Amino acid sequence: MKVSPLAKALDEEFTRVAQSEDVPMHDLVQEVAGLCGVSTRSLYNYRAGKWAIPAVIIPILCERFRSTVLLKSLSGNVAVSPDQLPTRIEAAEMINHLISEALLHHSQLIKALAPDAEIDIAEMRHLEERTDRIIHHFRLLHSYAERRYEQQAEIRRKKA
Repeated sequence: MKVSPLAKALDEEFTRVAQSEDVPMHDLVQEVAGLCGVSTRSLYNYRAGKWAIPAVIIPILCERFRSTVLLKSLSGNVAVSPDQLPTRIEAAEMINHLISEALLHHSQLIKALAPDAEIDIAEMRHLEERTDRIIHHFRLLHSYAERRYEQQAEIRRKKA
């Protein structure tokens, strides 16, 4: 079974963080499962590539791991090693960057379609895939904003 680049990146991030923080893997998995609101079994299945990783937990994972590796994996740019990344990353900024890159690429694709040019099925599929990716990134940003709103509301409730 071929494991997706995202599942592979998630597994590598768990290993990196467990080693760098000197935390037993089991403890890290339990902590992250609690943060994400999923079971430890689900996390193991995400890491193994058996189940698709829900987009809504990607920003949570990026914040916990203090890394953009998972987002770069989503955009197909996993060429950066964890030690080259900043130590503290804002998930919203990362997602905005992905959206900007995707929109730029999408606009270049559209500009390349001359009015009199023939469009083949491969170009249509590529355009559809890029459109789906842009929509996915916007949903990811929305999920992140929703999560931040809920966290802030909880803080306000505790202060009241």
